[in-house]
Amino acid sequence: MDFTGQLASKYRSVFTLPKTRSLMVALFVIGPAIGGFVYFMGAGAQSIYFGMIDGVCSLAIGSAVSAVLVMQASKKAGILTLRRAAAVMLFSLFLMGVGLIAGSVSAYALHDMTVLERVYFVSCGLLMAFQFIILSVASDLKGVRLYFMSLVQPSIILTLHLVLLILAGYASKINLPTYLAGFASMVLFSYAIARWYYHQIEKVGKGMLGFGSLTLLKAFINALILDRTDYIEDVLQSIAITKDVDVRVMTFNTKNGQGAVAAPLTHPGPFRNVGGATLPTNIASSFLAKSVCPVVFHTPTTHDTDIVSSKEAELVLHTMVSMIGPGGVSTASKPAVVKRGDVTVTCQVLGGVPLIVITRSPVPTEDLPQEVHDLCMKIIAEKGYPDGVVVDAHNVMEKDYLPFTDADMQNLGVALEGALTEASNHFATLYVGCHNAKISRYGKKEGIGEGGIMTLVTSVEGNKAAFVSLDGNNMISGLREKICAELMQRGYAVAEVATTDTHVVTGRTQGEGYYTLGVAIPEATIIKKVIEAVKQADSKMSECLVNFSKRTVPQLHLLGDRGIEKLWKVTDQSIGVAKSRLYVVILGLIVFGTLVYAVI
Repeated sequence: MDFTGQLASKYRSVFTLPKTRSLMVALFVIGPAIGGFVYFMGAGAQSIYFGMIDGVCSLAIGSAVSAVLVMQASKKAGILTLRRAAAVMLFSLFLMGVGLIAGSVSAYALHDMTVLERVYFVSCGLLMAFQFIILSVASDLKGVRLYFMSLVQPSIILTLHLVLLILAGYASKINLPTYLAGFASMVLFSYAIARWYYHQIEKVGKGMLGFGSLTLLKAFINALILDRTDYIEDVLQSIAITKDVDVRVMTFNTKNGQGAVAAPLTHPGPFRNVGGATLPTNIASSFLAKSVCPVVFHTPTTHDTDIVSSKEAELVLHTMVSMIGPGGVSTASKPAVVKRGDVTVTCQVLGGVPLIVITRSPVPTEDLPQEVHDLCMKIIAEKGYPDGVVVDAHNVMEKDYLPFTDADMQNLGVALEGALTEASNHFATLYVGCHNAKISRYGKKEGIGEGGIMTLVTSVEGNKAAFVSLDGNNMISGLREKICAELMQRGYAVAEVATTDTHVVTGRTQGEGYYTLGVAIPEATIIKKVIEAVKQADSKMSECLVNFSKRTVPQLHLLGDRGIEKLWKVTDQSIGVAKSRLYVVILGLIVFGTLVYAVI
């Protein structure tokens, strides 16, 4: 799986949580359980009921109220919904529970209930550090607001606890002013060490990118959870390279309407709605809005050609829409298929321009490198053609995919030369039909974009070919073969199924962050819908004129190898610093907490 996909998956999984109701139930189970246990252990059986009441009122209700307040404070400035805020409070409760259990054991050993109360006040102060770090990353709260919101849970828990102590008559047994001073000292130290920890991690990114590491994390989170892409695009543009990008459109003009093959020489990405991630899906939607049936293909490119600016991706989109043209050439070759080693090349010359689709299916394959495109264009030129559309079918994926090797490159060259030679033997009148279909009840979360199923059916002297593009990010192994076999049984001499590699579906699930086609959507459903779409395209077939157009969009900001490398280094080194400095934070809090405990 590609690096940007891994980042999206990791950042997304951080916020994959149980339902809000489950989290709230957990608060009201764990709170009284902790309270009852620690007071039973520290003060004896007679205090177990007080402990359970304190667990419900102080720990559970206090945490639930804190979740609501934090959610309200960051509603317009972060990702902390009630569900996520409740999860933060639940984890804080676990941390505090560890401290209280340690205090109860000490109280039991020393036969001194005040030990538990001192630990209670110290533990509340410790929560400040955790809350500050989480809110710094998960919200846009800053300065005084961030400080006070970090104090919400420990302050509410301690306030409710004090009320219960007073009502139960326990308050007279402790030195309340001293304990409160201890709590205040812990809060100040927690705040100081949390800020130090935050800035230690930030320094890694600032030194390499000019953006702090946690600022980068926040930018990813905003893009993944809130679809706010401006932050992450600013970061990516600062490390991007500028490069001209070629885009190709092949328009099919028939009496039944227009269809168009779109093949921009740029990679969809990085993920979700960032930069050019939605470009294939947006091309399909824009073509449909112009009453043009789209067939969007993925070209041999990798994430180093990701467009990192949404505005620039829009420029590419508008350019391609403007390239849809009338008229053209009415002849085409018969389709040809040649396989050499693991590489299969499907070729048909349409209106004097070869359409070439490359796959290694059923060998699991990630993005084909741009060197593949360069090799194909060299061979196309040698065969006397002015240009061509080269497609990476991107149609088979498993967890452990195999890289495209030098041997594959050699096999590709031989297969393409053979396919072009065969396709160039004879030309005749071209008939074309196009159709676009959706897969009802399924969407981006299940791995299919709004482009749906895009089909192009060609016929030359009765030799039919079916080209299918699915608006998704790859397919499970074997699905392509099943679809092609079904189409061939129905009279199509040649059939190929590709995906657009749209990244609008990424960063939406756990694990890899997206579903390859055939995982969340049943294979049988996909096969049935593809067959139906091809039949519809076939029913619209009529004599066709092909209009080919190529343009260059200048100086686009692309992620580049250096950008990917920098992101990887920042992520890797930041995780290392976060782990190593975390030990300092934990040790510092324990040592300072012990000193405060000893003083009060």
